[in-house]
Amino acid sequence: MTARPAKPLAVGYVRVSVGEDDALSLDAQERQLHAYAEANGLHLAAVIRDAGVSAAVPFDKRPGGSRLVRQLYHEDAKDLVLLAVRLDRLFRSSYEAAKWLELWVAAGVRPILLDLGLDLRTPAGRFVFATLAAAAELERNLLRLRTRDAMG
Repeated sequence: MTARPAKPLAVGYVRVSVGEDDALSLDAQERQLHAYAEANGLHLAAVIRDAGVSAAVPFDKRPGGSRLVRQLYHEDAKDLVLLAVRLDRLFRSSYEAAKWLELWVAAGVRPILLDLGLDLRTPAGRFVFATLAAAAELERNLLRLRTRDAMG
């Protein structure tokens, strides 16, 4: 009798800034990751959390982000699935998004954004990812302008 193959291994990442609504809470994001993993036959081994951390902070300078980076490069990351609920939970800089996507794909990591359901290793997935990363960066910059104008 042949043993059934193990479920693919996944790691989740959740992040909130200070003052974000409950729909984006760490617990709400984590529930979405668990539900996705269960529905898609993945073993969600860990969920790494960054609470009260702006997406403007470089990914590897965040407490959870740096932990995830260390994990990915100290273990065999080949075929590891990296789950996040939305792109803006990971990045608000198109440069950061492109840099980390390149590194993850080169290491064999399969990043998945739940709201898009894209395989970010494909040319189409990478195009959509880059386009949305630019939009996230635009939103962050517009928010800065609105804040600056309000403070007058």
